[in-house]
Amino acid sequence: MIDLHIATLHATADAAQSDDALMRQEAESRHAILHCRPQGESKVNEKLTYIAAYILKTGNVLTSKEMDLLLGAPRRM
Repeated sequence: MIDLHIATLHATADAAQSDDALMRQEAESRHAILHCRPQGESKVNEKLTYIAAYILKTGNVLTSKEMDLLLGAPRRM
């Protein structure tokens, strides 16, 4: 799943920014990864490493909802 998202990010970077289909595919892939509940410490670390790499590569930030998904529980305000 992570390999698919990385490939999508590369394709998005190479394509015109107006290509809605690629942007939608990238968002769907990121959404699937954030909803993934990995089993085992190595898989959890892989997910966190991927998300960190995504943020560093794109310069994007996670929304509050995405942070809640990443942390696995709603944050209290």
